[in-house]
Amino acid sequence: MSARPKVALIGAGLIGRSWAHLFARAGHPVALYDTDATALDRAADWLRAAGEQPGSVVLTGDLAAALAGAVHVQENGPERLEVKHAIYAAIAPHLAPGAVVASSTSALVPDALFEPCAFRDRALVAHPTNPPHLLPAVELAPSRWTAAGALAATRALMLAAGQDPLILKRVLPGFVVNRLQAALVNESLALVEQGVADPEDIDIAVRSGLGLRWAFIGPFETMDLNAAGGFAQYAQVFGAMFAALRADMADRVADPWAGDAPAQVAASRRATLPIEAHAARQAWRDAQVLRLRQLKDTPIPPMPKGPQP
Repeated sequence: MSARPKVALIGAGLIGRSWAHLFARAGHPVALYDTDATALDRAADWLRAAGEQPGSVVLTGDLAAALAGAVHVQENGPERLEVKHAIYAAIAPHLAPGAVVASSTSALVPDALFEPCAFRDRALVAHPTNPPHLLPAVELAPSRWTAAGALAATRALMLAAGQDPLILKRVLPGFVVNRLQAALVNESLALVEQGVADPEDIDIAVRSGLGLRWAFIGPFETMDLNAAGGFAQYAQVFGAMFAALRADMADRVADPWAGDAPAQVAASRRATLPIEAHAARQAWRDAQVLRLRQLKDTPIPPMPKGPQP
């Protein structure tokens, strides 16, 4: 019998099956529930291809059986508030005492999600970076009712499963990851719209420049290490430049998604990668991400805390 607690996943789509693989890999008993038998069949095929042993994930259309004994329930339903509320109403009678309910939503705020729930004191958003079995960042966003113990338990569960949770002190639409992504993506489209660079050259700037260091350190540590005096010196030297760039970005292109840039990017991508090779390239990307994560997981010597003798 596993020493790790049971986890139940509601919804067997792309995110649900990825969560299932993650928690099974970490040694948890896992139940993956869906009302759609076809979705369960697809999930079974995917899990088998991902290397899961038969029985490591129980796939079921029986909600009560899926939830029985589960200490963590991860909901992965469609991004519609009324659908998620219906899911919560259905699972409420079957929840184990004290079980935490987390939503994988990337767009809906936790106060709106959990207001009608009897279990709202033990409910929160746990938004993964897609797919969670490859990308460890997971955003934990409590509602106004979420108990500190539920947040702490979810953070501990994610850490033990190999994830890298970050906690939101205040919730904004898009949380943190998508807001950061939006800033880069919107400016990328604006640069195409204004004819500054072609789509492929913008991809080069990220994959061969920013992305190489961002795979290991974030923007604040990047700036801290790029100045002999650390972040304080960096801010003093470059702060005015970044403030001017921010104002320029806001004023230049009001909505880069409304112009010709999306069509230019689509045409560039299909010239580079025919749609027939799309699935193979996705598989290559996943393999590369896994290799990079294995490299990142290699223990490194601890950073010095101060001047060394």
